[in-house]
Amino acid sequence: MPFALALALLWSGQCAVEPGKPHESVFAEALLGEQTHEAAAELDGQSGFAKRYPELIGNRDGVTASVRDQANRSLIPRRRAELEAARDKLRRELAADKFHGAFNDKDSDLFYAERKLEGLAAVERSLAAHPEAKLLLLDMSSGERGKAAIAIGDPDTADHISITTPGINSSPGQTLTGMVDEAAKLKSEGETILRKQGSDESVASIAWIGYDPPQFNWEGTNPGPGWGDELKGVYELSQDSRARAGSESFARFCQGLAAVWRPAADSSAQRPDITVLGHSYGSLVVSLALQQLPKGTVSNAVFYGSPGIDMTETADPDQLGLAPNHAFVLESDDDPIRRIPEWGPRIAYGGFPTTFPWIVRLSTHEGVGVGDGLRHERAHGHAEYPRVAPNGELRMSGYNMAAVVVGRPDLAVKGR
Repeated sequence: MPFALALALLWSGQCAVEPGKPHESVFAEALLGEQTHEAAAELDGQSGFAKRYPELIGNRDGVTASVRDQANRSLIPRRRAELEAARDKLRRELAADKFHGAFNDKDSDLFYAERKLEGLAAVERSLAAHPEAKLLLLDMSSGERGKAAIAIGDPDTADHISITTPGINSSPGQTLTGMVDEAAKLKSEGETILRKQGSDESVASIAWIGYDPPQFNWEGTNPGPGWGDELKGVYELSQDSRARAGSESFARFCQGLAAVWRPAADSSAQRPDITVLGHSYGSLVVSLALQQLPKGTVSNAVFYGSPGIDMTETADPDQLGLAPNHAFVLESDDDPIRRIPEWGPRIAYGGFPTTFPWIVRLSTHEGVGVGDGLRHERAHGHAEYPRVAPNGELRMSGYNMAAVVVGRPDLAVKGR
């Protein structure tokens, strides 16, 4: 097959992800036919292909995390230079425009170029703060504010993998650094629980902002530069279109991780134990994504601060591809999301997971973690679920997430 054609197939996605076969190997087969063994070894070894074609590899689902990380890191200087050049050009053009962009989109283009630069800076801060991090997604071209995903730990070989996706007003520039810090703490707490039980299994936790959540004026958040952006945000918040678009990307990401996973040399695991966690609007993304995945791809799902998921009370976990008692929900006592049922069904995106008899409710109240013997403070509000409390430990909600992530929901504290 001609080299250019093989590249085109890889780029278009026709070299589909196959369970147990990295995209590099699929590409090598498309390119070289029968002579694949040596080529696949070279490509999987990262040194050649990722360096030569990082823009083709960095965001490809079904490529190993180590290869994606190498490719995406190499693209950071290029993406920064491109965005800075675009920003500076727009500033000059707006300065020369006597109407200051009133009759064109240059002010909007400038706003979003600056947001993407903020996102790129957040990526660099997170990578600097966490040397073990892997940059699995770096997209500062498509979308409004950019997309990024960072793993703490090695999802190529980890026994347990968590993937968290956020809700409204999230973007790399606004929320990535906090999410990566939370991922690091989730991994640490999960490993603490495992060690207390005598296990040396490994954990990788991923912060995934791979879609464009609705942007809504909430507590001073800027939904956009235009006079209509606030109304646009209200409208998009009332719809599920962005969640549906995001769910397709999230499902591909999960399936890609599962396809390239290999057990560590000292592990007896046969497949990765993947837990997906969705916060707020992100819980809708997760519920939609699970329905697109082959059954068994994901082991557990955790919905927290959820305004509704794409399911009903009469459904069952099998419709999410999950075994019984492997779907969980967390809701704090003072989370304003609790009022959605009072506001009416038009505000919700589906059923309320706190009312589903087939979803296990976990505690958000203060107490002692069964798996670590430590005291965990209660969660409060809409955003504190995965965060560290003043005592330096995860809140009870975060402890419970960690117990689920490491495959020990029996050690989670149940709610009511």
